[in-house]
Amino acid sequence: MLLGRILFFSVITIGAVAQQGTDLFLPASEGQLVHHHNYSLAYSEEHEQALWVFYELERHETHAIAKRKDDFRQDPLVRTGSASLADYKASGYDRGHLAPAADMAFSEEAISESFYMSNMSPQEPSFNRGIWKKLEAQFREWAAADGSLYIVTGPVLVAGLAKIGNNEVSVPNFYYKLALDFDADELGAIAFLLPNQKLDSELEDFIVSIDSLETITGIDFFAGLEDDLEASFETTKGDFNFWKKPRPKVFMGQDSLQAAINEDESNQGIEKENGRSENSVQRGLSKGQYLIAVLVVLMIVFLLAYLIAKRKRRN
Repeated sequence: MLLGRILFFSVITIGAVAQQGTDLFLPASEGQLVHHHNYSLAYSEEHEQALWVFYELERHETHAIAKRKDDFRQDPLVRTGSASLADYKASGYDRGHLAPAADMAFSEEAISESFYMSNMSPQEPSFNRGIWKKLEAQFREWAAADGSLYIVTGPVLVAGLAKIGNNEVSVPNFYYKLALDFDADELGAIAFLLPNQKLDSELEDFIVSIDSLETITGIDFFAGLEDDLEASFETTKGDFNFWKKPRPKVFMGQDSLQAAINEDESNQGIEKENGRSENSVQRGLSKGQYLIAVLVVLMIVFLLAYLIAKRKRRN
């Protein structure tokens, strides 16, 4: 009975720690906070779109297995009602994803969620299909190399913007996208601010500091982090060359166990039993849960050893 209670408590603890770990990186802003299974957002009723969209993109999630179905639809979790598909009809603007469909193609559920209208924002077609698409692909490349990135994307929403549709969806003049690599042995963050227009420049031309982005948007990115840690990467511009170079192979804390497991299996060419892929194994537990799981197992082992020793003393 005691062992059963410990196991139950351990499962609850693992789930709570994983959720707390993700919430630590959520931005702080106005708007209704909406949690979908694979990303979160803050919805602005005034502008009928998200102020920001946040999610963690892991290496195995950069491998697409689900097909795009373009099932655009209103978001049922937005209390005031989200923008509709009709708002964009004949507007001349693309329904631009904030959390890209390609980032969510690791499951049918995730890619379907990416087509909620709360995840859309009016983008110039040449922007959406040009440099914005290139930036999204660059972030996926970094996530695949790093193992995990925390990503925030959104429009710059201010008063006086042009509107489209019956719901009066604001047309942003600028969009931002930023990433935090919190797993590498060298902390890295980078942010981009791009005008909503056709651009032929290089991506690095649009790098800004996170501090300046917070001033422009009024959003406190990564608000849950300690002030000193937050300041260490928000006050300066991200170094594009740092992100281009080969990423560190040594991971901090929670990732060190899984990194060692992955490298050992790669070196030995171990086949997964029952034909399971490495991706499916990694989905079983998120990175934040591996260390907790190991600690729980050790705790159970020590408890069992104690109970056995106690029984022997009684006999």
